[in-house]
Amino acid sequence: MSVALPAVLPKKVDAATLSQWQLISLNFAKHHLAVWSMYILVVLYLMAIFAEVVAPSVPNRNNLDHAFCPPQLLRWSWTNGVHVRPLTQRLDPITLRRTYIEETDKPIPVGLFARGESYDFWGLFPTNIHL
Repeated sequence: MSVALPAVLPKKVDAATLSQWQLISLNFAKHHLAVWSMYILVVLYLMAIFAEVVAPSVPNRNNLDHAFCPPQLLRWSWTNGVHVRPLTQRLDPITLRRTYIEETDKPIPVGLFARGESYDFWGLFPTNIHL
């Protein structure tokens, strides 16, 4: 994808008649890596602006039972759809090593724009929708 040229410019234009910004936009549109980098940068800035919605939980939540819990895998089944399995922590009394065991009987469903913990969106209004 490339940046569109201004409509006022004809197809063949002498470079000496263009302004500095028109020259910059023409050269930028030719550089495909720069254009894709701009798209990625726009997506990252949008994620930063809407960080409260993108985050799976509120920032001041602490779950000390799962402080060193390994990442959970997304799973899919016909009965439960996309889900994760909760982990329970076991502590070995001799070595004091923590181990985590998956509970297969209690799947936690995963979805887009799901209800979760409530937060104030930009401090304006309360909501509980997370990505």
